[in-house]
Amino acid sequence: MIHNGIEYGDMQLIAEAYDVLKSVGKLSNEELRSVFSEWNKGELLSFLIEITADIFGIKDDKGEGYLVDKVLDKTGMKGTGKWTVQQAAELSVAAPTIESSLDARFLSGLKEERVKAAEVFKSGGFGDILTDQVVDKKKLINDVRQALYASKICSYAQGMNLIRAKSIEKGWNLELGNWLGFGRGAYDRNSDLANLLVDPEFAKEIIERQSAWRRVVCLAINSGISTPGMSASLAYFDTYRRARLPANLVQAQRDYFGAHTYERTDVEGSFHTEWFKLAKMFLSGLKEERVKAAEVFKSGGFGDILTDQVVDKKKLINDVRQALYASKICSYAQGMNLIRAKSIEKGWNLELGNWLGFGRGAYDRNSDLANLLVDPEFAKEIISDSLPGEELCALLSTLVLAPRACLPVLLILTLTEGQDCQLIWSKLSETILVLIHMKGLMWRILPY
Repeated sequence: MIHNGIEYGDMQLIAEAYDVLKSVGKLSNEELRSVFSEWNKGELLSFLIEITADIFGIKDDKGEGYLVDKVLDKTGMKGTGKWTVQQAAELSVAAPTIESSLDARFLSGLKEERVKAAEVFKSGGFGDILTDQVVDKKKLINDVRQALYASKICSYAQGMNLIRAKSIEKGWNLELGNWLGFGRGAYDRNSDLANLLVDPEFAKEIIERQSAWRRVVCLAINSGISTPGMSASLAYFDTYRRARLPANLVQAQRDYFGAHTYERTDVEGSFHTEWFKLAKMFLSGLKEERVKAAEVFKSGGFGDILTDQVVDKKKLINDVRQALYASKICSYAQGMNLIRAKSIEKGWNLELGNWLGFGRGAYDRNSDLANLLVDPEFAKEIISDSLPGEELCALLSTLVLAPRACLPVLLILTLTEGQDCQLIWSKLSETILVLIHMKGLMWRILPY
């Protein structure tokens, strides 16, 4: 079953490579067939790459053109991907690439909603592809190949960690090398390998490909093309290879609102702080593994932060504020869709507006709203005010900071290291305090 989950990730990554090459690179089906056929002769050699090349060469026997272009963009599933993700959650194993592939299938199933959403955003001047960019096809093809391979390594690393965790839980004593075709040599070299990413050969291959990987993800973001698998894989890599994460802030928030306590970096034990009266921060899991991973990548000339850049702080703070707000809208949209689905399943007939502080007006305006994103006011805000600029995207790509929940504080603290935290806090108070004090959806349904 986990093998099928890994395959979900592989298929999603290949689909994203296809989307970038077709939508940005403007490759024809014949060119795509040639590219994938060539890729199947190298490090990407696999059954899925082989059949993908075949698919691009099949003409439609019921009309003009190629059959692949007539296939409805709505992916089915048998449940093995969902089972894999459920197992990952139960075993506390990070599997973001596999999870993103499952989410992509869920979203593909919302075909009618997506068509209507496209109309809403198109009416606001926000088309399917944001920019027509002139690209060097040869360079793009090479970059996408490297991004696909690097993402695949991360997907397999997640799958193998899940197999190991299940083996430990059940006492199976599985030899991981026997479960892997791709990357088997890593476990032959070291049967106790903590993660496929820190195998010396795979670490070297990822380091060599990471620049191309970042270029592809950033190009896709700037073009408005979703690459959830590649982006999740890159975030997984950047999170795992960093000795220190912004998880200290998340744990501080948990202690702030729920007295969940926290550990310190300098003193053993569990601590609780009355944050409301004071206001500061600090820690989270897999610390020893991440320190070792950081050492492996650092030995390859790959430090914690790749570049020191001179930035306009005022502009950066404004860009991060807008990025945080746009991301928050998406987070609430997902939460409300989940509440609606559960309400339908249980026959509760919930009024969604009664469950939301932030954005309640959207459901007051339209109680049958399919998604918070297509409410005219929120759609307008995302289009006109809330998208981070290209500069912020490039900054994220070069700084390799995982764009997660704590992005604003993470960016500002990184770029102003050594400056007064209280000053930084005051600059960000308008946005951060909303997250800390909000009394809407998240506090009602999520057990932090």
